Amino acid sequence: MDVVHPPLPPTHRHIPVDVCENIIDHLHSDSDITEQVDCVRALRRCALVCEEWRVRSQMRLFYCVVLHDAEALQTFAAVLDTAPHLRDYVHEVTLVGRTLHTTASSLSPLPIVLYGKLPRLEKLWIRRVDEEETWYTRASQSETGKPLPYLPLHPCFPLCLSAFTTVTRLSVSLVTFQHFRDLVKMAISLPQLQDLLCDNVRCLILGPLPACIRPQSNKTRASDLSRSAPNLQFLDTDMHCVNRFISAYGPRLRRFSISLPFFQDYMMDVPEDPITELAVGIDLSPCPTLDFLRILVNSEFVRDGRTAMLQAMLESWKAEVSLQIVYLVARAEDRLHRQQFTRLLSIIGLVLEKWLLDGTDTPSSVAAQNSEHDVRRRVSVGIHDRQVWRDWWWKRLEECFPTFARFDALQMDYATPQGNHSKWKNHDASPSMPPTNSYWGGRASEAKPMNVCDYPCLHFLWIVDVHEVQPP
Repeated sequence: MDVVHPPLPPTHRHIPVDVCENIIDHLHSDSDITEQVDCVRALRRCALVCEEWRVRSQMRLFYCVVLHDAEALQTFAAVLDTAPHLRDYVHEVTLVGRTLHTTASSLSPLPIVLYGKLPRLEKLWIRRVDEEETWYTRASQSETGKPLPYLPLHPCFPLCLSAFTTVTRLSVSLVTFQHFRDLVKMAISLPQLQDLLCDNVRCLILGPLPACIRPQSNKTRASDLSRSAPNLQFLDTDMHCVNRFISAYGPRLRRFSISLPFFQDYMMDVPEDPITELAVGIDLSPCPTLDFLRILVNSEFVRDGRTAMLQAMLESWKAEVSLQIVYLVARAEDRLHRQQFTRLLSIIGLVLEKWLLDGTDTPSSVAAQNSEHDVRRRVSVGIHDRQVWRDWWWKRLEECFPTFARFDALQMDYATPQGNHSKWKNHDASPSMPPTNSYWGGRASEAKPMNVCDYPCLHFLWIVDVHEVQPP
């Protein structure tokens, strides 16, 4: 006779709330706008799961707000009026879309619509979506407004923007200004600005040097400008504009990023004036306190062999500290094979080896006999890869920077990849040489990225490859 057992009670599988909240907190991207848009969509879905998820998801949704058009801006302002407690949640605002260069742009009305409603705003990101980009939803013609060749800004825009006294970072990408002075006024209108990023920024008219950044006519204002934005990043931005910012911020500039080869916008209207700065390249001589120099090197720079421009910039970088560190890292591993990046390092290494010897206090024939304490310049390379490749990378770095290795001035900062964007194209391949327990000279860190804030007195050079190089 079969024994009939009573049915078992249903099993409730419960995931701890703190685990769910930790997962929700990771739905955020600081650098990739496509990932950030995807994170916002995911957070909206998480907010519909349950009450516990709703609270955390809502907090993350309002931490970084993404606005796609003027209608979204008005809706966001209405939400803040209805629920004032949400104002303290907002730390970042991103304007993204195809309407920024139209009469329906959301940037010009932003400081008026959100006046007094963002007491904790820290970052403002302006990112125009190009017509060729397919990842972004294409709006209907009636929603885009009349197209314009530049970003429409009201004359009072800088004055209204100055009300955001808590903003410390301004990022502008794929945007065209009518005049160079419009870009300058936007930057100096934020009184607490600490970081300015211009990525693929154009100016239709260079014009004369704005009075607000002319030291000889307004020394007090130039000093205020230097204190408000000590960190500058210019990627694919015309070198005339870059040199103007360097001359204004230079005396107290501490961190600076630039892409190579230096970009020259031939469509920009440059005044034919012998006083106007027309030098080719970047001059860092006005930056005696610069302690972070980041350079993004693309494949074009390697192919045309214009290493003289890099040499000239390094020679103009006159440090007033006893130690300089060159920090090299690939920020576009997903576009490169490992061998391609090592080939880039070997070309750049020739320039840096000469820079190292130029920085020694003794002739090059005697410098090799010096100890590491006599070397004023060092190289550190950041690598994201699997542990099985660690010894392979160290061997390649010793080949690219033999003099630094001989001086014991070469360091590898090794870490595992964080996401697909930091994985090499041949990520799944195995190294040709087996891993060994080689000696690292005490200079290979344990899968922990170097924190530049731990070295306030050092100089850094960060060289990155962006565009793809043909496979060997």
